[in-house]
Amino acid sequence: MLKLALSDAREHYRNYLVYFLGPPYMTAEFHSLRREENGTQVRLVSLRPRSARNLADAWEGKALAELENGSKESSAFEFQAMSRLRYLGPAVTSPQCQSCHPAGERPNSVRGGISVSVPLQRYVAFARAHTWSLLPKFAALWALGLAGVGFATRNLGKWMVHEKQAQDALRESETRLSKVVAAGLSG
Repeated sequence: MLKLALSDAREHYRNYLVYFLGPPYMTAEFHSLRREENGTQVRLVSLRPRSARNLADAWEGKALAELENGSKESSAFEFQAMSRLRYLGPAVTSPQCQSCHPAGERPNSVRGGISVSVPLQRYVAFARAHTWSLLPKFAALWALGLAGVGFATRNLGKWMVHEKQAQDALRESETRLSKVVAAGLSG
């Protein structure tokens, strides 16, 4: 049934240039529209790009090499002029991809990746702004925990003294009982 539907679609669009856009491309396009909101950059990258804009930078090239060697994903935290969190997931070739991409690509091979770069300035500023407001709460929690440990230690000390007194009383009782039994047997 799928073959029939595909042949009908080919027949219908024979005279039109039709592009089938894959999930990696659509993901990058969707995020490029939202880039202005939070500065997150999402793009397709490859070691063998069809377009110069998809050429991998140094980190992406290393990450793509890791993906081609069997790694499932790659991530890094960069401290530069602009701190950012980077992630690269694989874009795997499916049999449908081979209709447009070079025939040398094997199905289920890594064709490239989806690179995500999140600037961290906003998150660092938020953490700095809220650290001092959280400090008294953590100090109170620490003091409460310390008081609980002190209370438990004091009660444990009392219980240990009581336990020692009970053991001493038991030993004294055993000593008296053994004297009574010994006197009764000898007399």
